[in-house]
Amino acid sequence: MHVGRVCRFICCITKRNIYAMLQDDYTSLIHKSLTGQISRQENIQLQQWLQDSAEHRREYDEIKKIWEMDVDDTSPDEYDHAFNLKRLEENLTLLVSKEIQVRRLKRLVILALSMCAGVMAGSAYLYLYLYPPVRLEERYTVAASDSSTVWLSDSSRVDLNSTSRLGCQFTRKERVIDLEGEALLSVKKEERPFILRSPAGTIRVKGTTFHVRAFSDRPLEVMVIDGRVDVCLPAMTWHLHRGEYLSLKDGLRSKAVPADDSSMQFWLTGKLEFKKASLEEVIRQVEKLYSIRCTLPVALRGCPFTGTFDQASVEEIIKILSYSINIEFHATGRGSYSISGKGCTL
Repeated sequence: MHVGRVCRFICCITKRNIYAMLQDDYTSLIHKSLTGQISRQENIQLQQWLQDSAEHRREYDEIKKIWEMDVDDTSPDEYDHAFNLKRLEENLTLLVSKEIQVRRLKRLVILALSMCAGVMAGSAYLYLYLYPPVRLEERYTVAASDSSTVWLSDSSRVDLNSTSRLGCQFTRKERVIDLEGEALLSVKKEERPFILRSPAGTIRVKGTTFHVRAFSDRPLEVMVIDGRVDVCLPAMTWHLHRGEYLSLKDGLRSKAVPADDSSMQFWLTGKLEFKKASLEEVIRQVEKLYSIRCTLPVALRGCPFTGTFDQASVEEIIKILSYSINIEFHATGRGSYSISGKGCTL
């Protein structure tokens, strides 16, 4: 037995940190092959192992190279043999200890990364929940002589009358629009409340169809076509249902009444009906719908009028009112008229 070569063989395995190989049968086969004690069946097994991997062949060649180096075959004394065995045991113990430490470090790193990922995910969720992202939608402005249909991102539909302005601001918690003007809204039903803010008041719904007039210089008017609408002021809230109409011209004393004001949808249907309405009310509606201005004497304001205007022009309306109430219209400028006559005081 070449003791020197055996020690070098063991030291080679130790220095190259292939501790796992010490538990492998191929280490024994390599030793048998180098000492010429390998059987035919074992040699076939070793050759197959060498062909399985280039790494196997490289390790075998390095061990063989060390084995074939010239060494001093003088047998070591008992003390040196015990010392070398102890050193070998210490080296193997150190390698195992280092491998265990590396594994523990890897586990700690993986655990720390997992905890950081969990904290970041939780923080992101809380941030999005407490401060949901705001999506500002395009603002719409309709010209004086036009009307427009706007589809919102939640599939709600808004038909805007002329001279109306609409702005939208949707979040994950609510849908908010700002309206100044006149509109017919068909709101898609969902859990998020739909809030309409106007200069004259606030309207809250979830899913309904309603008509609203929200001008800065006039009382808020709402007519419910389907569903339920809540009209809110700081001091009071009105709950309107299908077929009800509310005008806030009387402030907190305003009451919901059955809807019979066809002028609310004149810009959609082109039809305007009055039943025993005062001339002042008729003139006010005509001014608003046709963008004209009339000067009406106090003596004529209470004159009653019943009639229907269907797709009528301003000239046709002036002609019908003049004949029905015995009054005259005098043009004082572009889109301006003064009214005179005996009226209903015959």
